[in-house]
Amino acid sequence: MITLHKLPGKFEEGAYGVVFFNEHGYAIKVFKRRADAPEEHLDNVFKSEVEAYTIANKHQELHTLVPDFFGSIQCTQVLDAAGNDISHDFHLSLAYKMKKVEGEFIKLGIKDAKLRAIFNEAGIGHTIDASVLLDGESVKCVVDIATQEHELWHQ
Repeated sequence: MITLHKLPGKFEEGAYGVVFFNEHGYAIKVFKRRADAPEEHLDNVFKSEVEAYTIANKHQELHTLVPDFFGSIQCTQVLDAAGNDISHDFHLSLAYKMKKVEGEFIKLGIKDAKLRAIFNEAGIGHTIDASVLLDGESVKCVVDIATQEHELWHQ
């Protein structure tokens, strides 16, 4: 059973999900329910991200640039800081676990053409809005990747 707590300083929120950080050194991303996104779209984005991390972790060059990835998981509950159940705001089955990487990630995308080509050749085609951790000018770690982009069209 995995219960996550949305405590101040222990999560990061993005367009599709919330990444929870725990005391054991893991980051768990759970996809949010969105009124403007059909479940099929969220499922496609989730699968594309899981596939990208799986590929990168097995790749000779990329495995050192992404967090250790432990795959999909099933969450049982999400609680807010006051202990209220907010599970209804999430797709508890659309969750995955990876190692937490310390540092300040910035939403920069992969600008380096050679590095972007390595990701693309591996089958990870969506890196344009990846978050990166830099060591000087070089990329130390990359998160928020996917095999392909799934555009959300608003009507």
